Amino acid sequence: AERATRTAALFEGLALLEGGAKQTLHYTDVMPALTLLAVTRGGNHLFHHVVGADARGLPVVKTDALEQALSIHADELLSPVYLGWVKGYQDEQRAAFEKAAAASPVLGRVQILHPREAFAAVAAGLRNPAHANWLS
Repeated sequence: AERATRTAALFEGLALLEGGAKQTLHYTDVMPALTLLAVTRGGNHLFHHVVGADARGLPVVKTDALEQALSIHADELLSPVYLGWVKGYQDEQRAAFEKAAAASPVLGRVQILHPREAFAAVAAGLRNPAHANWLS
């Protein structure tokens, strides 16, 4: 219970992350524009091949890689999968992902939220006694 409380507090803090040392000069924010979150049975990072880069170095969400990871590792996923994606960031990529998710039962289970909402959802799940197995 204590570990769940501390871990939930971490995710609640991440949900509130903003600012940065040079925000007043550059109007930048340190909240990630794109996050992919899930609680898994093991310590392996299931999503390490899911985001790549295009020829211009901009991030690309590889829907086929995510679909494969979710299918292959379905038995290791303890929580829903949360994709935190700020509207206005890589909108063409987001539209392509939403189209792929609508066509795929596997990708359709991914919850697309604002990153702040995704971090808060993980924190709420960790605080839920019904999810005590998430950290066991």
